[in-house]
Amino acid sequence: MLKKSFIVIFALSLIFIAVGCKKTTDLSPYVSQVRSDILVGENDAYFVRCYLETRERPYKNDGKKEKTSFAVIVKLSPRSGETAVNNGVKVSFSTDRTYSALFAFHPEGDNYVALTYVDKLPERSLTVTIEDDERKDNVELKSVAKDAATATEALAFAQKEVSDMLKSEEFSGGEFEINVRLIEDGEKLYYFVGFITPTKTEALLLNGQANKVVARKTLDKRQ
Repeated sequence: MLKKSFIVIFALSLIFIAVGCKKTTDLSPYVSQVRSDILVGENDAYFVRCYLETRERPYKNDGKKEKTSFAVIVKLSPRSGETAVNNGVKVSFSTDRTYSALFAFHPEGDNYVALTYVDKLPERSLTVTIEDDERKDNVELKSVAKDAATATEALAFAQKEVSDMLKSEEFSGGEFEINVRLIEDGEKLYYFVGFITPTKTEALLLNGQANKVVARKTLDKRQ
């Protein structure tokens, strides 16, 4: 009797181990954008923010992942309305080699943005040079993400939250892409995780530790 009970317990243990070791679906082939870090800095003239990303090129939220590249996006904001940003202002920086790009004005954000594709992303810090015909400034940028979860952890948590949705007919066919973006709002950090199909986006906003859903919304592109 004792031997029979042991066999039953052993069999149940194997079942529990098998269930516990069941692999989750690997979503990495669907990730078309990862904003892994945000670097910030300032001087007497400008506030500077730098977003470090892996993103599809060209960037499109159409529900289909394309080939991705490393990208450095620099946003330049004058410290005051009296600070002029001249035409032709550019940013340059060095990682594995020196890169440079011209800023373009983005009226919706009231700032200037420069995007450069790079062979290697910087880690945690970067010194950029802001230059035009009248002045040249070196601005040291530091990461704000030291206490945040990683983008990989954010995606893993979001995957659990939408597990039922990923089993639906719309997603089970495999035609979707995923955006994972670290977001800075004042002193708080968040992660945006978007599951994007050709017709809709399921968007989750997580806290910076990627262990709580702050908000969730479904956006229908057909409306």
